[in-house]
Amino acid sequence: MRTKTLLLALATALAGLVASLAQPSDLRVIPTTLSVSLGVTATFRVYAAGTTPFTYQWWFTNAVGESPLHGVENPSALGNILNLTNVQVASAGGYYVVVTDANSLSATSGVVTLGVDPTFVKITEGHIATDREPSQSGTWCDYDNDGLLDLFVANGNPAARSSLYHQEPDGSFTRVTNAVTSRSLNSWAGLWADYDNDGDTDLFVTGSLNELFSNGGNGQLLSTTLPPQMAAASQNGAWGDIDGDGWLDLFLTTSGNDRLFRNLGDGNFQSLTAAEAGPLVSDGANDWIPAFCDYDNDGNLDLFVGCLGSPSFLYRNLGGGRFEKVRAGSLPAAQAAGGVWADFNNDGYFDLFTTTPVGALHLNLAGQGFQDVTQAAFGRALSGNAYGPAWGDYDNDGDLDLFIPYYNGPTNLMFRNNGDGTFTSIGVGSPLREGTTDEAACWIDYDNDGFLDLFVACGEGSPAPNLLYHNNLRAAGNSNHWFKVQLRGTASNGSGIGAKVYVLATIGNQQVRQVRQIASNGGWGGGLQFVAHFGLGDATNVDLVQIEWPSGIVQELSNVPANQILTITEHQANATNAPSLTATNPGNDSVQVTATGPTNLLYVFEASTNLAQWTKVAVRTNLTGAVEYGPATSTSSQRFYRVQVP
Repeated sequence: MRTKTLLLALATALAGLVASLAQPSDLRVIPTTLSVSLGVTATFRVYAAGTTPFTYQWWFTNAVGESPLHGVENPSALGNILNLTNVQVASAGGYYVVVTDANSLSATSGVVTLGVDPTFVKITEGHIATDREPSQSGTWCDYDNDGLLDLFVANGNPAARSSLYHQEPDGSFTRVTNAVTSRSLNSWAGLWADYDNDGDTDLFVTGSLNELFSNGGNGQLLSTTLPPQMAAASQNGAWGDIDGDGWLDLFLTTSGNDRLFRNLGDGNFQSLTAAEAGPLVSDGANDWIPAFCDYDNDGNLDLFVGCLGSPSFLYRNLGGGRFEKVRAGSLPAAQAAGGVWADFNNDGYFDLFTTTPVGALHLNLAGQGFQDVTQAAFGRALSGNAYGPAWGDYDNDGDLDLFIPYYNGPTNLMFRNNGDGTFTSIGVGSPLREGTTDEAACWIDYDNDGFLDLFVACGEGSPAPNLLYHNNLRAAGNSNHWFKVQLRGTASNGSGIGAKVYVLATIGNQQVRQVRQIASNGGWGGGLQFVAHFGLGDATNVDLVQIEWPSGIVQELSNVPANQILTITEHQANATNAPSLTATNPGNDSVQVTATGPTNLLYVFEASTNLAQWTKVAVRTNLTGAVEYGPATSTSSQRFYRVQVP
């Protein structure tokens, strides 16, 4: 009995010892699956219970085999947090960790999966990627005319300064210090446009105090004094030539009555009343994001105004800059912070995707109304706060795709256009899961390789890094062709805002006609460059390029090679003979200028005080053989006039 008792006691003691030396338990690796883009840092974390301290060894496994990760090459391979830096396609596979406790007992976690999507390479170096700012929006533009796109970022915090990044020839970006970035203001949007038609793009910034920066050439952005109505706080805005006079006008949204300013062509603006412009300046609503577009193809810029707390607004331009409020089927939306226009089905009419609190796609019914096709197009409802979605043909197949960044909501969404009126939700790695309070996105080909890159502004009042992803499809084997058009207006505004660019090409043995409209605002805070980008699929040339200018001039080019950036200056095909110019003095120190020449053409009158810098002062149609400008006066001691027939 004594022997049995001793054996029982020994067995009990051994059982207790084994219990006290139990291996690590409750091993969990988070996340269990992760999809990222090239160049990012992928992170996995293990949690375990047991006798500490623990030691760790991470392993990698794929179809070829499995191997331990070396601590010399990656010290985190021996820690509870595994960081895989500069991820490449070869990094894709399974990862697990062996955890050993203080008693040298080990346990092995389950395998977690890392997917690496080759669509984008995340830019991780340089100011754009590493600066932490409370950003509201980002707007791209070549403000110094060096052929490279630069970036303005509006930062939404009263203690923050806006940022301006100049692109260098090597593709890097330098943070610029100038008048644009010198003041601490709560800024919401940056609107680029050549408002004075001098060939240099200017910048209007909306926020707690609006600012206008005039471009003096060579990228010199100088602060301009604004009248009180124009300087007063605005949430957003958009440039557009509402009356077709060749000068860009400005619409600003507020939490009360919105404001519309007519450009007088002399550096001054006239604030328009409801009697002059219509009800768009007297709705009294909490308006957010405006977007001009000629939705009915009548040659006049119409306006959609997003609104929170009440229905949004759709205004039709009756001509001459007077608007009427209209209801056209599913538009205006019940409530939408804003909208982005695009011809997603290539039928020649611009459709509208509206945002927040519910995303909706409104199909343009040949200018006669709109139909909500969200369910049919996406196969699902789209809910969540999204202020700045962006259209762009990221894969150059000839169909516009849609990226939707969500503000404090679900993961971002990327929809690839199937070319039949429907979209497929696709994974593209990091752009769907990264970002803190993703505010606004924009597609831009910042390195001029023909493939659209993606920028996402983040933060919205709290410091966070913005996101820039380089399109890697070309390197990954996508051989689709592309075509880009940059406009230079003469009779129209210099930026070409409001112009429609049509491209006809044979893609996949079918003739496809695409259209883009040059605009100054593409969702929350802008985002657009003044370049029309087209994907051409397997088409090696463009059969026909057609530009419908705001002035009414229609310009065509045939059989144009693909894979190029084409700059087109506004021109009338039958403008051959130079006109003659005479001047008379009707008195009161004024001058009357008369141009004589070919009929049925637009004539552009210009003035100068030094024969070096010329300013457009009027555009006239010559119907009878002679056309006049004046009487005009000037405060300068001398003034010169000339006329062009573009």
